[in-house]
Amino acid sequence: MLPIRPGEPKKSFSIPLMLLAGVLWALSGSHPQAIADDSLTGNALKAPLAVDWKYTGQAYSNNPTGPVVADSTIYYASGTRLYALDEHTGAQKWVYPEGSYLPNPIMATPTISGGTLFVPEGDGLYALDADTGRQKYPAYKVRGGVISHPAVWGDSVYFISGSERLYGIKASNGHPLNPLLGGGIPLPGALEGDVALYNGMLYFCTSNGEIHAVDAQSGAQKWHSPVLGVTAFSTPAVSQNYTYVVGQSAVTCLRTDNGLVVWSLPARNDFTAPAATDSDGNVYLCAANLKVYALTPQRKPLWKNIPEVDFPVSAAPIVSGNLLIVCSAEAGVYAYDRNTGELVWDYSIQPSSLDPNKVPQENHVLATPAVDNGHLFVVSDDGSVTCFSNGAVDLIPPIITPLAPERGEYCKGEPPFIVRAHIFDFGSGLKPSSVTLSIDDHPINQVTREDLINGKDGFTFDKDKGILEYDIQPKTTGVSNAFSDGHHTITITAQDWKGNQKTETWLFTTGDSYPIERAQRAQNTQGTNTAGGRSGRPGIGGSGGGNGGGN
Repeated sequence: MLPIRPGEPKKSFSIPLMLLAGVLWALSGSHPQAIADDSLTGNALKAPLAVDWKYTGQAYSNNPTGPVVADSTIYYASGTRLYALDEHTGAQKWVYPEGSYLPNPIMATPTISGGTLFVPEGDGLYALDADTGRQKYPAYKVRGGVISHPAVWGDSVYFISGSERLYGIKASNGHPLNPLLGGGIPLPGALEGDVALYNGMLYFCTSNGEIHAVDAQSGAQKWHSPVLGVTAFSTPAVSQNYTYVVGQSAVTCLRTDNGLVVWSLPARNDFTAPAATDSDGNVYLCAANLKVYALTPQRKPLWKNIPEVDFPVSAAPIVSGNLLIVCSAEAGVYAYDRNTGELVWDYSIQPSSLDPNKVPQENHVLATPAVDNGHLFVVSDDGSVTCFSNGAVDLIPPIITPLAPERGEYCKGEPPFIVRAHIFDFGSGLKPSSVTLSIDDHPINQVTREDLINGKDGFTFDKDKGILEYDIQPKTTGVSNAFSDGHHTITITAQDWKGNQKTETWLFTTGDSYPIERAQRAQNTQGTNTAGGRSGRPGIGGSGGGNGGGN
């Protein structure tokens, strides 16, 4: 049971005042609170962004932890290792533990404060020297491990364990703040989401369906309030006047000062990520229908047109300047004008690996990114952190690779006929609306998959996979849409967000004689394949490991 003050409701609890007597220092370090104004994140981001650098460490599938930045150093966890990198170059400063691994994966984002990095681990809380990566004092071991982001206020560190207890220790030496917090105060339920720290108050939700606000100055619970549908992503999003909690299929707005419910809004679609809020009290929400919503504190829509991402979102968005940054679970990064909802930049982070022979097929981003000095840092579960900035130089246009038909290919002209190409830009990212396709100088419209289902003709572009596809099916009535015998051209044009443009044109040939001509070509190019491969098409490797016949 939690300690109860006389006359208070049963579910209320307080932390003894002596814990925090005299602790009046301002908050330092970084913390998850889904409000990321320039006062917290340094210089605001400006679109479009481009890749400054990328660092790849140990991969950890579905990594739930995000990066933190302080004193020109970025820190991030990936599984059982922790990395410190130079913010400007991506150069490694140190790895912890050096030459070995932690006993358990790191499952919550670390916190940095006063030159100490506090790392929540599966068996306790670790305190590392931020400059050297060396342990400052023995880890504070707790049953169930540390599952929350550590909240630092002056010389006090608060964290919640998997055994449903709130702990408090001294940041300077790791000693308990008092016997009660040293052993952990039982909570009325398991932690749902994470702990948010805002203006000297801890905010968190528990599985009994409540949000709690604990005053870090007095040690007392200031208020608690029921919220709808508390779930694993119910991390409170706190602004000066309003606090928002996302439930499974509802969002609740409360007064930050007293916890009174202002409104609760049921939703037709479930939410998938914690909310974000800005200094004006507007709230930003990501739903299972892939829409990103923006509401004012009065529950009015902020945007006329509702944007849509390509894959579900698991991480809380982040606000920086005039931008709302949203990361999809499939490693898509989107920047929206937070006043209009207009997409002003996006990028798909491709997977990397320390072993070039074991590059993952997919990449995921499940944690909120960090912003500092005009730079955006995104951690993905391939073990990488990617740094973006508006000032990064990008003079290279997109890369367009024909896939079908291949260059110079001989093929039948009757549908079904597939035109496919891979398009990607490693610098500032491909601008999806710039992609055009024409066949024999006849422009083809770009359409959505929903348009195709409704019978509209055109090509689709999957910007996360970089695949353009135009599927020509035979007509059942009217004039045939088969290609005439002879040579045909395909032209694709694409532009990146920095304005670099690329146009790629290639030739293919259709006709009834294509099998004979292709067999003759294959015979004429025998001997040019490497061992293990079958005959390839001109200039492209055949399957099975061969390099294919050359042009």
